[in-house]
Amino acid sequence: MATAPALVLKSLGFPVSAWVRSPRAGVEIPVFHGRDQLEPFLSQTDIAVCLLPLTDETEGIFCARTFAMMPRGAMLVNIGRGRHVVDKDLIAALDSGQLSYAALDALWPEPLPKESPLWLHPKVTVMPHVSRRPTVAQLVTEMVANIKSLKASGRLLEEVDLARGY
Repeated sequence: MATAPALVLKSLGFPVSAWVRSPRAGVEIPVFHGRDQLEPFLSQTDIAVCLLPLTDETEGIFCARTFAMMPRGAMLVNIGRGRHVVDKDLIAALDSGQLSYAALDALWPEPLPKESPLWLHPKVTVMPHVSRRPTVAQLVTEMVANIKSLKASGRLLEEVDLARGY
């Protein structure tokens, strides 16, 4: 899911890297992987864009501990899942200046309760969880490709791996 946005940012001249669960070969950007490489990744990340799947390992991944790994004044953009971010830790990091801004397209719970301090925080933009809205043509193309794959091989494209959680 992150490849296309990463390549667009790279084409615009941004230094781009990624952090994933396991090693990746043949990618066009530097890739950090595994728990041991999370801190080296975050320590050089000025703007973290979260597109992770929600698993037991990634729930709460953006918390006081990981915010402290990031350069002072870094930013967070969460378009993954709301439970990736620990809200109280995010607010503390923003208030202390450890983070300078957060843009949140995915929140927990959704809809965000009207009493949530995120709504009025001056360093937070709350978005309506519409970062990726495929067109009807894109959806139909994916559906047709899945039907063809199912008929040809008995398998769907991009099946969920129940062991991995996504």
